[in-house]
Amino acid sequence: GVWREALGPWHPFVAIALNNMARAHVAGGRADDGLLLMQKSVAVKRDSLGPHHPSLATSLNHLAALHELAFNDYERAVTLRLEALDILTASLGDMHPQVAVCLNNLAVAHSRAGEYAEASALYQQALRIDQHAYGDNHPQVATDLNNLATLSFHCGERQLSRQLYEQALAVREEVLGEDNAKTQATRRNLELVKSQIEQADSESDDS
Repeated sequence: GVWREALGPWHPFVAIALNNMARAHVAGGRADDGLLLMQKSVAVKRDSLGPHHPSLATSLNHLAALHELAFNDYERAVTLRLEALDILTASLGDMHPQVAVCLNNLAVAHSRAGEYAEASALYQQALRIDQHAYGDNHPQVATDLNNLATLSFHCGERQLSRQLYEQALAVREEVLGEDNAKTQATRRNLELVKSQIEQADSESDDS
């Protein structure tokens, strides 16, 4: 509309407007229309800013999230998130915290697709970056540990899951406090894992 007329169809501000319109369509239950608008937003950014701009990586991640959540198209989401990761790694360096965010997003896409080995490797890479950037006692490091613990639990690796939840809980209790919602969620998950380990041990003793 107004942005397109004032600035031309390939200006970055037009991409922002298209992205906002896409989100409104998705929120209104019109995911197909939102997808078309978001794809156009990505095309505008790619043309106006070039194929290696960090802002393009942000738009690619938004588009990937839409493919995941609205269409369950994890293969397409992985492709988009890989492109975003390449852009951010090239522009920011492979140890930048924003790269870790992108790795986490990519891990989620792989996990939802049932590709747990790939997801685990990406979560571990994100954890190493965040530990390097923030140190061991940081909320983001706790989130990384929690992500790995949850994935390990889904893969049936209960002992590893327990260890990771214990590490995440220790950080969250120290940094966020015992009453924080994230701390409480990690504590509940840890108790669940412990109970399943105890149940498995009991069944093993009975057999």
